[in-house]
Amino acid sequence: MNECSIERLSELNDTHIQELSHVLIDCVEGGASVSFMSPISSDRAVEFWRGVAEAVAAGERALLVAKDEFGICGTVQLILDLPENQPHRAELAKMLVHSRARRQGLGAALMQAAESMARDCGKTLLVLDAVTSGDAARLYERLGWVRVGDVPNFALMPDGAPCSTTYYYRDLNLQVTSGCRDEVSLESSPEVATQAKRTANIPFASDAEIACLVEQFEAATLPYHRWTHRAHLAVGLTYARAMPFTAALDHTRKHINLYNQACGDPNGYNETVTILFLRKIASDYGDPNESRPLRVLVEELIQSCSVEWLHKYYSKDRLWSAEAKACWLEPDRQPLDF
Repeated sequence: MNECSIERLSELNDTHIQELSHVLIDCVEGGASVSFMSPISSDRAVEFWRGVAEAVAAGERALLVAKDEFGICGTVQLILDLPENQPHRAELAKMLVHSRARRQGLGAALMQAAESMARDCGKTLLVLDAVTSGDAARLYERLGWVRVGDVPNFALMPDGAPCSTTYYYRDLNLQVTSGCRDEVSLESSPEVATQAKRTANIPFASDAEIACLVEQFEAATLPYHRWTHRAHLAVGLTYARAMPFTAALDHTRKHINLYNQACGDPNGYNETVTILFLRKIASDYGDPNESRPLRVLVEELIQSCSVEWLHKYYSKDRLWSAEAKACWLEPDRQPLDF
């Protein structure tokens, strides 16, 4: 991600309002359904942000902005002014990223900052809605927001076409404070854990998103529910394309063990599985002239290397034995064909 800073604004001046208006106009003209029709005038955008400024000053909304070298390039806000029987809840709204700053992980960073701000405001439950199956919805699901359901023909896109909306919620009480278990803990209910894993295991939208995941994985801050089969393959591909096989193996082994320790799963590493997948990656994607995006390669690898694929070569007893976890074991079903 390009160098960006995220800060909370307690009051908005004219420069803030102008820059936020530019972000809103850019998003609406780019096709985002965020309550406005296209074309949106500068006066209409300024009018909206002046209303937000008044709500922020009154404590009815909390506002975050992201800034790059050109000014404000992203924003998100919490609506705090809710009925008196809902003091624990806030609505997350107007998560906007200017086109110049997209596909760099800024949306995820804004969402995480918004959750932190919600805690600072004493909120434990967040709710939002997004265009069904849109880019924003994909981001929210990847971050672990729980999908409630869809409402067909809820609103109009900026060009007038009808669109469905999907509601999501985020229970901040499920989040703990240590290491990689900061979103859905290992002790979460089976229903919560299953839903989180399902929503996290969707295709990556960009290579920048993969880079962000790898960075969190290496820092042992990646939420446990996001350490999916797809994430494993993305990390393996990242290392295999960046360094020789032996170095990639050493790097993978080291960081999986560190990550597992942080997640309270010190015995989760499997040397045989790690080597098998890295050998497959080296065989299929070792061409130095390979130029396709990493996200494309991950999806291709997902199709050919499912977890079930492992048992083409290994019996379950052999593959998941203590010996296989500790060191490389040759296949017992059929020789490797790559």
